[in-house]
Amino acid sequence: MIQDEKAVLKNGEMHFSEDNSLSDILLHFLILCIIGIFAYSNSFNVPFSYDDFQNIVDYKKVKDFKYFIHLLPDNDYGFRSRYIGYLTFALNYWVNGLSVRGYHIVNLSIHISNSFLMYIIVMAMAKTRFFSDFTCNKSLRRMAFFAAALFVSHPIQTQSVTYIVQRFESLATMFYLLSIIFYIKARTDTSARKFFYYITSLAITIVAMKTKEIAFTIPITALAVEFLFIEKKEKGRFTFIFPMLLLMLIIPLTIVNGDIFNLLNSHKIASSNISQYQYLITQFSVILTYFMLLFCPVDQCLDYDYPLSTSFFQIKVVLGLAVILVIIARAIYSYYRSKESEGPDKYYLRLFTFGTMWFFITISVQSGLVPLMDLIIEHRLYLPSIGFFIALLSIIEVIKIRKGTDKLFSVIRIEVLLAIVIVVLCITTIHRNRAWQTPFTLWEDVVKKHPNTARGRYNLGIEYSRTGRFDDAVIQYEKAITIKPGYVEAYHNMGLAFMNKGSLDKAIWCFVMAIGLNPQYADAYVAYGNVLLKQNKLAEAMENYKKALEITPSPEAVNGVGVVMGLRGDFKGAIEMFDKALSLKKDYKEAADNKQVALSLIKGNK
Repeated sequence: MIQDEKAVLKNGEMHFSEDNSLSDILLHFLILCIIGIFAYSNSFNVPFSYDDFQNIVDYKKVKDFKYFIHLLPDNDYGFRSRYIGYLTFALNYWVNGLSVRGYHIVNLSIHISNSFLMYIIVMAMAKTRFFSDFTCNKSLRRMAFFAAALFVSHPIQTQSVTYIVQRFESLATMFYLLSIIFYIKARTDTSARKFFYYITSLAITIVAMKTKEIAFTIPITALAVEFLFIEKKEKGRFTFIFPMLLLMLIIPLTIVNGDIFNLLNSHKIASSNISQYQYLITQFSVILTYFMLLFCPVDQCLDYDYPLSTSFFQIKVVLGLAVILVIIARAIYSYYRSKESEGPDKYYLRLFTFGTMWFFITISVQSGLVPLMDLIIEHRLYLPSIGFFIALLSIIEVIKIRKGTDKLFSVIRIEVLLAIVIVVLCITTIHRNRAWQTPFTLWEDVVKKHPNTARGRYNLGIEYSRTGRFDDAVIQYEKAITIKPGYVEAYHNMGLAFMNKGSLDKAIWCFVMAIGLNPQYADAYVAYGNVLLKQNKLAEAMENYKKALEITPSPEAVNGVGVVMGLRGDFKGAIEMFDKALSLKKDYKEAADNKQVALSLIKGNK
């Protein structure tokens, strides 16, 4: 047994002094803060990118609290399902507007908090029945600290921290951890406060499930805690578990907007056209890739060109499944060894089983039977990686205990090695955050590492267009269409690039192609109308603007109608249209400028 705490003799038995436990915890928390701030020191000015625009910059609901105050039925599934996450963005917008620094400070604060909650959840296990005769809390604190330090410094987390919109992931993880901590408190406290802890756990679970769908498995993780650590056949135990299990209905009911009958008849909740079978077998190799990224985080990428598996008998599928089964078998073996062992290694064997269960339970939501649009994406590892690091450090503790005084596995040597690894991870995180410094560097990084990603090519084309490099943009859009034939948005944006170059005939061809592929694509009608307007074909331009308005109340289409009316001499009607466009988009500069022109023309005619 490793006796790393000060020994004292009481009543003829050996005990270990823990007078410094509070100071140790505070020191560990301070170091975790320093590690987190250092690792993300170059992330505070990273601009909004990709989905940030859809969910924050251009999303009207985060700019007005009325959407959060009036809890009316809402057909916006994303808003309903991630209400709490959007509320934090609304608070950020209220305080910081669109200044990114405030958003990054909140994201990093959540990340550091999660590392400390991870630390607390390991320490909370020491209060369970299974740990009732455990005496080495200092070694457990040390193990919890290093697991948390690896978590907070690891570059795989950058997508959940630096990428602003992925606060959904880190925030849901924070509530996930808090819920389990309070559940453990409820199951280990013997006073009347346990009911307060339990109700708090239930409440936080609800909040977590309204932050992101990954919280769906909180009740399953609570069951794992019961099975692994409570080990108490008590009367009424089911009363703790049953309400937690009932909460698993929240997310399915949110999907069908609370319609229980719709839920019972609903068979498709996926956001992808991929079959469940193909998605599932692909995830076997994806999980193997996730493990490789956790052990060796090189060539990270926002958008992976990951091939879909179509047969169970592909080598990568079989290999991935074999690795998964070996890890699960090892976790089961460790569980039974922990029941048989009398030494201190049994506690860490049980924690290894818990960490493994945590990983596979939490990753099952996004790497299971429900096909999602992306086969692999790094932020999905954020919550599962907590289990990975707990399992990894638990195995290291088992090795240290079993090797005893072996110099190679001495406490000092292991801790120095872990400290070096943490420093290297911090530097790697800083390096990874350099790719996020601008949208251009981000998508250039994607295309460099995975040149056959249509989305990468498309978004790089957007960045070229924003800087006036329209020829380069056209090249990227053409490559995107070659990779993904029928890429409507790529045709549309390529048309815009041609229009900015003055190649109006080529622009028209692109917009016609986009409309042919998707007759409900309003933006293409507006763009087509703008080209026709440049060619002074007012009637045809008006026709396209009206078609766009039949699809959606687009401020750009309304503005286009106003321009045509103004060119026809109907200035009052044009002003009404510009006012309507401004009511749909308050900061619409083009409509405001057009209104002023129309007003000046009215005054000039007088």
